[in-house]
Amino acid sequence: YYTGKLIVSLIGLQHKTYLTASAADAYALYARHAPDILLLDYELASSDITGVLAGLRGLDPSLYLALVVMEPEKPGERYGAQAIVTKPFTTSKLQAIIEGFRR
Repeated sequence: YYTGKLIVSLIGLQHKTYLTASAADAYALYARHAPDILLLDYELASSDITGVLAGLRGLDPSLYLALVVMEPEKPGERYGAQAIVTKPFTTSKLQAIIEGFRR
């Protein structure tokens, strides 16, 4: 949850952001707001990341996922992530991911 708060503080003024504390809340939020980009903290969802992503992709097969990880060797591509955000990250790294989505 701390990672999410940090991301909101870094990009929340330039972009509309939503924050959830759990994977279950993410489903409801995604269904309600259909955000363009989902930043998912691997550590928060790792207990059932396959199930979390399957549920979210069921809501939107074209989901653009940026996976936030502690170590770059975590298997982001295996989970269908279009972008990997390695902790610690910067505002410029988050902006680059947003720009990558827009292309």
